[in-house]
Amino acid sequence: MDVNSSDPCLPLHMTMTMMISSYDDDDTWPAPSDMKNIRIIFWVGGTLGIISSLFIMITYGKFLLSGKTRNAFVFFLALCDLMFSAKWFITASLVNHVEQFSLVPVPVPRNDPCFWIGAFGHFWGLSTTSWNMMISIRLVRSFHVGQQVPRQKIGAGYHAYVWGSSLLGTSIIAYMGAFGKTQIGCYISNKVLEDIFTLTPISSYIVLCTAILII
Repeated sequence: MDVNSSDPCLPLHMTMTMMISSYDDDDTWPAPSDMKNIRIIFWVGGTLGIISSLFIMITYGKFLLSGKTRNAFVFFLALCDLMFSAKWFITASLVNHVEQFSLVPVPVPRNDPCFWIGAFGHFWGLSTTSWNMMISIRLVRSFHVGQQVPRQKIGAGYHAYVWGSSLLGTSIIAYMGAFGKTQIGCYISNKVLEDIFTLTPISSYIVLCTAILII
């Protein structure tokens, strides 16, 4: 069993790990008795994520419209988190219609809905992590670079990185057919690719944040 601790939704995965610990490798996961609990966990987690993200988008949007800030990074971070949270809501809503869980990761064909649910979740999860990283980088630039580079060019570069890297990473995994059923629902079914496209971005973010604290 392997619920990757580097994933953006660590608390949910820790709860899932506790449930999975009672299963043997040859058991069917999840048992009908646990499916109800999983649906509740995903519905509650997804709903809270959507509500909190909407709150941030609405309140921060007012600041943008009023001209009190020109930095829309937090708005886009909340947007990505809203979409990522929607993945858990989708998972809970479709458990009776789409097979999504497996103790041992299993890839599925590209025409399987689970494949695209996994791709959807990975794209927005990676985008969420990337916007966190861009906010940290912008903080460093504000201290050490100031306004030497035009604001428009800086913003365009951040957007290009976030959306470009998220699309590229998701496309590579999709091209290799590595989305499928996992312990946490539809996600990356290849351990190596999961480490590369989740552990590497998040590790980079942690290193960057640590560097900022030291600086």
